[in-house]
Amino acid sequence: MKKLSPLLSDIDPAVLRLVEEDMRSAGTLINHLQQRLGEQTTEVWEKMAQASGRRFIATPAEAGPIDARLLTQNDALDYLVLPRVRSFTTISLMTPDPFAKLSDVTALKARFAPLVPGGEASIRLDVTTPACFRELFNLIYPEAWRSYRDTADAAVLAALLPRLAWAEHRPTPEEEAEARATFRGLRFIDPLLEKQEEFTDEFAEIFTTRRLYPHSRNEGGHLTVLGALIGDEEEELRALRQRVDNLSLALNQPLHLALTSPRRLIQLL
Repeated sequence: MKKLSPLLSDIDPAVLRLVEEDMRSAGTLINHLQQRLGEQTTEVWEKMAQASGRRFIATPAEAGPIDARLLTQNDALDYLVLPRVRSFTTISLMTPDPFAKLSDVTALKARFAPLVPGGEASIRLDVTTPACFRELFNLIYPEAWRSYRDTADAAVLAALLPRLAWAEHRPTPEEEAEARATFRGLRFIDPLLEKQEEFTDEFAEIFTTRRLYPHSRNEGGHLTVLGALIGDEEEELRALRQRVDNLSLALNQPLHLALTSPRRLIQLL
């Protein structure tokens, strides 16, 4: 199993125990791992990349000029890889998964055949961090959410799992919630990972009675409010937006809706 990979040998055993506990219910290894590692993620990802003999890309700038024409958005989602560059017959791709195998992306060679001399393409996998992968995806495919086929497409970045493996995956409530948010072009916030401001109980109660929660203000002083969806019905989202709009009018101030998972909202309430 991936969680027993030799690449994990340098990680604090206490962190690995927490990750194993996280995975017993749902979620992906690399998602839980980077969440538990926090600021150590870049350092650990680099060590794992080096241990597997792969180039490590720490920031979008280090990826250099990217040839986005090498890979369609759907292929990027299906295989959890991003295009980087072509060098003669070798196509370099980026993955956030240090445990990924070349055999996982063998099917893409047929896509690359017309792009290389002789029609025989080889693939190189470079490793980047989950955060860098998500940032690069948004840079390479800036209008991605407008052409998602369904929420499974949006779930790829949330779970850091190839779409082709999504059907057999047990997502966490946060992965599901982020997929719903991304599919609809909304911001997703996990309050455990994104620090929220302190509000008085009296002010928070204005929101909690409507099953909302104040999270933070932007530089312009506008407040972001957290809400949650249980399902994928458009009517549920319309009702949620209406609650936020009504409260915005009552408070006479702009409110920006962001989604969180139902369990995170319950914890806040």
